[in-house]
Amino acid sequence: MTEKAPNPFNPSVPATLRTFVGREPELKIFRQKLSFAENGSPAGLAISGDWGIGKTSLLVKYEMIAKEENCFVVRVGTLSPDIDTIKKFSRLIMTNFLLKCNQMRSLSLIDENFEAKVNQLILDANKKESPLLTDRFVEAAPAIILRDFIEAFCKIAKGKFNATVLMIDELDRLNNAEGHLMFLREIFQRLSESNTNCLLVISGRKILLGKTGGEFAPLYRFFDQILHIRNFDLKETDQFLKLRLNETKVKLDDDVIKKLFDETEGHPYVLTVAMMILYQELPEDKKLINFEYYQSLEETIFFQISETFFKPTFKSTTPGAREVLVKLAENDKEILEFSEVVSQFGKYGSEISPYLAELVRKSCLFRIDRGKYKFFHKLFRRFVLKQDKSLINPRKISRKRREDTGATKLS
Repeated sequence: MTEKAPNPFNPSVPATLRTFVGREPELKIFRQKLSFAENGSPAGLAISGDWGIGKTSLLVKYEMIAKEENCFVVRVGTLSPDIDTIKKFSRLIMTNFLLKCNQMRSLSLIDENFEAKVNQLILDANKKESPLLTDRFVEAAPAIILRDFIEAFCKIAKGKFNATVLMIDELDRLNNAEGHLMFLREIFQRLSESNTNCLLVISGRKILLGKTGGEFAPLYRFFDQILHIRNFDLKETDQFLKLRLNETKVKLDDDVIKKLFDETEGHPYVLTVAMMILYQELPEDKKLINFEYYQSLEETIFFQISETFFKPTFKSTTPGAREVLVKLAENDKEILEFSEVVSQFGKYGSEISPYLAELVRKSCLFRIDRGKYKFFHKLFRRFVLKQDKSLINPRKISRKRREDTGATKLS
């Protein structure tokens, strides 16, 4: 008996270059932005999307494209919780430049002279961290230092590389660092005025949402395109599944592919978890995943997705928001109108508005239009219905609103 090939579905890692599918509009825009940078016009691109939608996989693909175009690429991965100040963030980026140089030097892709110049930039940046004259300058120092570092690095790299590409993943994790958006504005406003051949790509959940005017206008102009990553369509789902199964000799019935698409809604993470289980439990002597076999594992799949995805999302909300979510799940309409939501809670319905804002912010609900909402995934709605369904006391909601933290007024 031939031993079954390793499971090609691992939800813990992004898609490889070999298994990457779809995203053609996003790839086209990236190539356009890269062309701008290569011709001395600095550019910015922002990638927005919820957890598990494929932002990191897209950045990996971007990195491959940029390297093929002879660009120097630095990709800063998911920010850890200890990066909680602008100063630490600035140092992290410069350190990643240095580590990339060390790596490329070990592969003989750059020479000692190039590496030495970058080391000197780091030393110069450290000297600039000494106290400056006024509080305003002390606050702005990390932005000035990083901005100058990026500009200087691009000048060093210009003769060797066509462009410098800096990618920062999960930038929204910096939200707790006071002034992080102003920090970005200070950096990118100056870069946009220079002839730096630099492309900056940032990604995160709901990144730069609502930061389009006033003091943030320069930042928004630099990142003039925010790409909102969507779920796979049916064609992309079919490609995603078949490409990963290509070397395993395992096949999927067409009705299973359609069912998987309908149930997962083409969400890459949910789809990967489902297929991980289907492949994992398939006997070694079987080479076909049919509809009957899928149905036998449907509840197992739902349980696994709930534990790894839906439960953490649900638990991230405040108690009052959870109760609202349970009540909304009992409404069988796909689109939830604000006026109907208010009517569910009687004369105290206006107290629900801050919780709706929280649920949108924490990606439990999508706000698809003014006053219109929907659950971010239909299986999440099913998960919520399995939670405590005790009726919400409107007076209790009013009390909880005062007790809970993090809810903001819905605009």
